[in-house]
Amino acid sequence: MFQRFSKRKKHLDIFAPVDGQTMSLDQVDDPVFSGRIMGEGIAINTHCGKVYAPADGTIAVLAKTKHAVAMKLNNGIELLIHVGIHTDTLTGNECLSHVETGQRVKKGELLLTFDSKKMCKETDIVVPIIVLNSSQHPICHLKIGTKAVVNETVLFEVQ
Repeated sequence: MFQRFSKRKKHLDIFAPVDGQTMSLDQVDDPVFSGRIMGEGIAINTHCGKVYAPADGTIAVLAKTKHAVAMKLNNGIELLIHVGIHTDTLTGNECLSHVETGQRVKKGELLLTFDSKKMCKETDIVVPIIVLNSSQHPICHLKIGTKAVVNETVLFEVQ
């Protein structure tokens, strides 16, 4: 009976878009991410070649080389998923997009696939997940140093 008077959940859970091991942005070997120039977030060290939507939203930007996708989530949060570090030498043959700009997606929907062997010499790829407008939507409860499972692990909460 009193459910309609109770406070609604004011945060949004951001789920893992890839499998792997979570890490702090401080550990990312790129000052743009480690310096949080683009915003707050987390990174995942992965070897899988698929990226899934971590929440419901709309594809706002898709990088020309398809290694990065920005989403606008249903509550106004802007989220960047960036596959790889030092990606300025990519040719566009390393990643394949399964979505297009303006497309609405649901949590768990396949966004990108990539060939890690083509992307770098290492076997694992670092994937930063950044809240681009974290100054308006602060994040909390980051799950650093844990195993991330696609669509199961909550990486962090956004206010």
